Amino acid sequence: MFDTSTAEGRIALLRAEHASNSVHSVHSVHKSEDFTLDEWETPAPFGEYDLPTFPIDALPDWLRSFVQGLAIETQTPVDLAATLALANCSSCIAGRVIVRVREGWAEPVNTYWLNVLGVGNRKTAVHDATKAPLEEVEQRLCREMEPEIDRTRIERDMLAARLEHLKKSAAKEKIQGKRQALVDEAKDTAAEIADIKVPASPKLIVSGDITPEALASTLAEQGGRLFLSSDEGELFEMAAGRYGNGANIEMLLKAHTGAKVRINRRGRAEVIESATLTIGMTVQPDVLRGIAEKPTFRGRGLCGRFLYTMPKSLVGGRNSRPAAMSDEAKTEYDRRLKTLAGLEKVQNADGALEPRVVRFSRDAVDYMTAFMDSLESQMGEGGALCSIADWATKLAGAVARIAAILHFAENSYSPGSITEIPAGAVKRAIKIGHYLISHALAAYAEMGADPQIENAKQLLRWIRKEQLEQFTKREAHRENRGRFKKVTEVEPALDLLEGHGYIRTMVRSAEPGRAGRKASQLFQVNPATFIEKSNSLRVDTMDTMDTIATENADSVHSVHSVQPYEDLDSARDASDNGSQVTAGNDFPNGASVPFMITSEMRRRLYELGYKGPEINKMTPDDAWAILNAGTVKPADRTQQGANHGAN
Repeated sequence: MFDTSTAEGRIALLRAEHASNSVHSVHSVHKSEDFTLDEWETPAPFGEYDLPTFPIDALPDWLRSFVQGLAIETQTPVDLAATLALANCSSCIAGRVIVRVREGWAEPVNTYWLNVLGVGNRKTAVHDATKAPLEEVEQRLCREMEPEIDRTRIERDMLAARLEHLKKSAAKEKIQGKRQALVDEAKDTAAEIADIKVPASPKLIVSGDITPEALASTLAEQGGRLFLSSDEGELFEMAAGRYGNGANIEMLLKAHTGAKVRINRRGRAEVIESATLTIGMTVQPDVLRGIAEKPTFRGRGLCGRFLYTMPKSLVGGRNSRPAAMSDEAKTEYDRRLKTLAGLEKVQNADGALEPRVVRFSRDAVDYMTAFMDSLESQMGEGGALCSIADWATKLAGAVARIAAILHFAENSYSPGSITEIPAGAVKRAIKIGHYLISHALAAYAEMGADPQIENAKQLLRWIRKEQLEQFTKREAHRENRGRFKKVTEVEPALDLLEGHGYIRTMVRSAEPGRAGRKASQLFQVNPATFIEKSNSLRVDTMDTMDTIATENADSVHSVHSVQPYEDLDSARDASDNGSQVTAGNDFPNGASVPFMITSEMRRRLYELGYKGPEINKMTPDDAWAILNAGTVKPADRTQQGANHGAN
């Protein structure tokens, strides 16, 4: 027996297996030399991130219930719903609130969020659900403003018509005195027209396919406040200059800080006293990597302004019949978000309207100071955050903004009464800040990713999926032809895998069964490759909000994370309490068959004498039955004969 709860025990198990068995290909076309794990070093991973799940216990109860319900209903990572919900809350109070951490340091409360998820992850559904209340508010405001817009437009059009009549009359008039009178009246009419400003139709939300120029114009029309919500990456294309007019990120930089912006609109200069743009975006990984190709984005600080998340995709493990979100959670989210959106500016001593200023409490300042000290020590040369210092230097400000958002969300029925941000809100925001650090490190790593590394990772996924113990270069090309058009294109990826210790080259004299044909290069796979990545799935408890809740036997709802079971008993317990998606027949102990062969099941099958390729061919039902019966694998005929001869 081997203690597989430790890395040493798992290595020992593989040593025992591979020391007594020859390594052979899944395709059964090659026979290699014997080897043991002693000959291998531990592989160096390719930045395959084990990132934390969004800490939704940091959210107010009503927001947490909505995020939970939406993640279950859409079968999407809880991170996506949480960050987009925060983005919507942020947009409601942006331009209406300024948080003062201490004297000399104040922050607006708008935020830039960037989620990274591949195709097929139902991003649009989550975006639509989180912004639905604000879209309703926008529609109501448009209806209310329509009469005023129509009245002003008619008045302006009538004056414009009068001006045209005066100009024509003045041009025809031959008497100097009368002509001058008409000219003077025309000038007065033109001045009246200039003074009339037709109100813009209210707009709270725009999509990502907006040019920087249009974004500036819309911000000016809307008093400097706007929410950009997009489930695509068009914003970065526009900012980079999609139409060949060069990169333009000035507005994105200034609108994050609440800066004063001067723009030219329709031939006249306008000033936005405080531009506050909120962004909630979800893009595909390729978009994130493409940002690295635009040095201006990072060089001028745009990359450092975004709060990144790289949630684990649930595709391949989603429930086809998830529970719908409760009406209570949906209604409460709708009601509270609309209330927050109604927050207005306050009147200062001069009668002008301005954002309300809320201060950190004394304890809140102490927590923030300690957090900043911990960050500072990691940003220097050789520190954990040195490589993303442009982002890390802005994290304290982001945490201050999040603390304000959380406190206003928690008190969303009376936001006008808030004057101070307490320590509790700051502690919860710091918790989110720690979560964001891990994701930012991963995001920056992806932004600098080498395409050849992606190719190597593709080969590694293929090796693990097929449980290969050896393979040829031709096989690697043939089985991954969608990525590699020619055999030579696979060579750099193979070199990387070998350099990272996942494979090694074996010497071969000829192609088996193909006389006269040059032998294809043969590679042996490091057995530790299969320790690194378990093929089992697990869902955690609803307490951590990372996963599923089970209401009854007919409704199993997967929400977020997938983790390996620690042991077979845990799998049985999970199956008993309904938190494991199951299939197959029930066994006498009351547990049901897991829908995949877990790593612990695989280990016990090894102990019973079954080999990797044999286990790969088993169904979960077969494996479960063998383990429950404790059936030891019978020795094959060849081995029996060898043992008999030896005796």
